[in-house]
Amino acid sequence: MKNAFDIFGEDSNEYRAAETAYEGMQEAMYNAQAQALDLNKALLELDVTKAEYAINRIQSLVDRIAGLVGLKEKRGTILDRKRGLVGVEESDYND
Repeated sequence: MKNAFDIFGEDSNEYRAAETAYEGMQEAMYNAQAQALDLNKALLELDVTKAEYAINRIQSLVDRIAGLVGLKEKRGTILDRKRGLVGVEESDYND
């Protein structure tokens, strides 16, 4: 802007055109920065969603394991019933 002012003067059409173009570039830069912030926020939200998904999958696995253990404790396995054993015994935990 200083070069255009020095060369053409403040009242020239060239200076006004350069000033208008400069203001347009500043506005475009501001909009680009705002969009970058919005995209960054969206990426952070996706990271949180990804972590929540992983936690939910792990929790689901833990629940399934707990259900299987509870089922074994309650009924025993088919092999245990064939052997005459019912439920979980101390030997199940001493391996």
